[in-house]
Amino acid sequence: MTNKEHTLSWQALGRIVVVGAGILLAWKAVDVLVGILIALMIATAVFPFVQKLHKHLSLTASAIVVFLCMLVPFVLIGFLIMPIIIAEIPSLVSTLHHVLSHATFLPAQVRSFDAVAYFTQNGGDVLASTKSVVFGIVSVITVFFMSFYLVLDNERFLGFFLDLFPHSEHKTVKDMLMEVARVNGMYIRGNFIISLICAAYLFIVLAILKVPFALPLAIFAGILDLLPLVGSTLGTIPALIIGFTISPVTGILILILHLIYQQLENVVISPAIYNKALDISPALSFLSVVIGGGLFGILGAFLSLPIAASLPAVARYFRHYQRDVHA
Repeated sequence: MTNKEHTLSWQALGRIVVVGAGILLAWKAVDVLVGILIALMIATAVFPFVQKLHKHLSLTASAIVVFLCMLVPFVLIGFLIMPIIIAEIPSLVSTLHHVLSHATFLPAQVRSFDAVAYFTQNGGDVLASTKSVVFGIVSVITVFFMSFYLVLDNERFLGFFLDLFPHSEHKTVKDMLMEVARVNGMYIRGNFIISLICAAYLFIVLAILKVPFALPLAIFAGILDLLPLVGSTLGTIPALIIGFTISPVTGILILILHLIYQQLENVVISPAIYNKALDISPALSFLSVVIGGGLFGILGAFLSLPIAASLPAVARYFRHYQRDVHA
């Protein structure tokens, strides 16, 4: 029986240390990496518009025009809609608190929860925390400008990334990146369009049924509809609660009309807008959302679907690479 000694070379030990340090650095800088990922997704979403405009203007002018157009809806919401929503939020929270406190079918802990005091206290804490507010604003501005420079300097960034691979692999890697960018861009644009449709639909329904707080309830549902799979349903719950306080008929009508819209969104609207860009199974969609939400919260759930839809393009590259290696 022979004894074999397995020696660990300094080179192998160095690789282990470098990989371990890279993993630790990535984990510590996860917020930065998520910000970069969001900036990349925004850049891929607006890049087709910049390309079309670039036929008539310089790349810099095209990017500035497109990003300024992106800001217009947010400015309009901030100056025209937000004051109305802020004015109605206290009454909306008070109404929801009154409804929940008198709902005998709910647990005592839920009925005794003072929503008005909670939102008043925590809202004041958020506003008083200058550090949190400033950090949030700086993060949004940073992601916005990062997206702008990614679009503006896309060829240099692409060339830098391609230089990490052998020259023979450049075309395959570039095709993979173009496919991933197409999927991500389609998802971002489609998701925002679907959310706008959801908010507009619910606002019309609530306005016709003369449900109070129609605008904030519709905008809340539209924002939550950005979350895949369950966002639209969760966003409609406050409207359902207030609808049932008006009358059972109003609540049932809101529920029926929401179920109709949910079917239209799943069967007609989403496939038409995404155009099979996110052609993944419902089981994989649900699993990716659960994993993404569990690891990184709401942002993780939002980013999970385009990442999952990008995996086939990445898998095709690795299959191509393995064929070349073993050829």
